Amino acid sequence: MDGIAIRVGVIPPDAGEAGEAGVWGLPAGSFVPVDTGDPMPADTDTVIAREHVTRGRDGSAQISGPTRRGRHVRPPGEDIEAGELLLPAGHWLRPADLAAIAATGHTTVLAARRPVIAIIPTGDEIQPVGSALGPADIVDSNSLMLAQRAGQAGAVPLVRGIQPDDPEAIAAEVARAALAADLVVIIAGSSAGRGDYTAAVIAEVGELASPASRSGPAVPRCSATPGPATPGPVRGGPAIRHRCR
Repeated sequence: MDGIAIRVGVIPPDAGEAGEAGVWGLPAGSFVPVDTGDPMPADTDTVIAREHVTRGRDGSAQISGPTRRGRHVRPPGEDIEAGELLLPAGHWLRPADLAAIAATGHTTVLAARRPVIAIIPTGDEIQPVGSALGPADIVDSNSLMLAQRAGQAGAVPLVRGIQPDDPEAIAAEVARAALAADLVVIIAGSSAGRGDYTAAVIAEVGELASPASRSGPAVPRCSATPGPATPGPVRGGPAIRHRCR
């Protein structure tokens, strides 16, 4: 706080928190001018804000407004005490956390990198956002939503190109995405339709872990554990994808 630091014992008894004492004076030499962030001068314990101080030509000061002992003083350890846990393991580092780490004298911190999630949209009818659509075409809105969700959760989204209803093309794209990501999300193709190949592709590139789990009526959702990354499909409808978060 910008103002003056006063010495112990100079506050008159009637200069209460409510300011009912009115104006009271301090003789020259009984206070020290300070600025926000300054260490407290020796033998002082209170700061009076500059807007409540009127300096006299003789070095004295007239004080108006409320005051109390210890006001506007931040003691050592007020933010973080010695030995206190600063951040727990597994904590997502936010800007304020980085500031706290730096403020406590740490220049490095052991942290895990953000996971990379590859998102593969599939379907002959799926077209990029902004494309001219035919009667049977559908906009690839799911990739946009899933990428934003991944980013909100702290991951790095990697949206891949739209793949046709071709098991070989989907398998090849899964293999390429697995080299660049920790998790591969395949949109649609996990049901039992004529063009649904996702479960078969996952079973081919890895071990199908949960082929029968369902996120809604008659809509399966499966996952697998292949090599460097884990693929798994999600449902195709954007409203359902949003609801089944």
